[in-house]
Amino acid sequence: VQRVLEIASSAGEAPWVGEVAIELAARARDVDRAQLDILVERLSAPENSLVLRASGMLARAALLGSDEADAASELRLGAVDAVLESDGEVPPRLLEALGRELAQELERANMRHFQVAYEERDGGYVPREDAPPDPREAFAPRIEGLAERGSQYARIWFLSNNWTFDDEQRVLATRYLAELDRSRIDAGSLRELMSRVGLLMMQIDPEGVEARFVELVRAWPDDEQPGLLMALGEQLGGLDPQEMSFFNSRGLLTAEAAEAARARGIAMLHEVQTRWPDSSAGKNAATVLFRVANLAVGKPAPDFEAADIDGEAFKLSDFKDKVTVVDFWGFW
Repeated sequence: VQRVLEIASSAGEAPWVGEVAIELAARARDVDRAQLDILVERLSAPENSLVLRASGMLARAALLGSDEADAASELRLGAVDAVLESDGEVPPRLLEALGRELAQELERANMRHFQVAYEERDGGYVPREDAPPDPREAFAPRIEGLAERGSQYARIWFLSNNWTFDDEQRVLATRYLAELDRSRIDAGSLRELMSRVGLLMMQIDPEGVEARFVELVRAWPDDEQPGLLMALGEQLGGLDPQEMSFFNSRGLLTAEAAEAARARGIAMLHEVQTRWPDSSAGKNAATVLFRVANLAVGKPAPDFEAADIDGEAFKLSDFKDKVTVVDFWGFW
């Protein structure tokens, strides 16, 4: 790693140096810290291109300690703004690093906002009258700007964090989903996005959305494919447009189309259970299949046996044809 730092330090302002600096900052303990600081400062110099300066700012943010969190946040946001201002080509790895960092910055800002914007009252949380603006108002243009420059993680955020799309956003969402590059995202990010598959089907195009997710999952390496296929099957198998009628205001997902998608989702779960029975995905698929078949509204509740407060055994079926409240509770 030290040798890489030495090569980067003598490479001038070559475009790849910025990407290497970000990687080195993440492994600062393995290199000469003073030499790394010099490299990062050099990249951040005003005479450099905006893209190199962005790389330097992002690397410098990674080198700051936990007691300098505010300064690190300013550097990350400054790096994003520099890239958005730039007219030059931005390396894909830098775009993805910025997309991830910006999403994490927004999450931290949301947590800080909640602490000052809400107060606990009557067993719940209500907004304060003097609550500051939602940080999404400031972050959304940056995330959308990175998405337009090609950041896959920014595009995933856009697809995952908008409950409804207007006509312009719908066009963008359709394009972002179609252009998702499997080689530039991880399985966790795809799984997170698939948790919104029902909403996306209702907002964009049911058949197109489902087909795109199936395409992405089927192209994934074998070690991750069972879990992703199980996750997609679970989402499709649980589609219920009645429960989500507000988001289906366009009427794109009909009851017939939803039922057909549910059947395909259940078929995916059976495939995972059959092909990978001993894997965690196969076992999870079996659990989901049981839930879909037996725990839907209108189905008889599965019978179970327990003991009352006097230690007497009873079964749920003992109360058949009687109004019965089953209270599941616990301590955390």
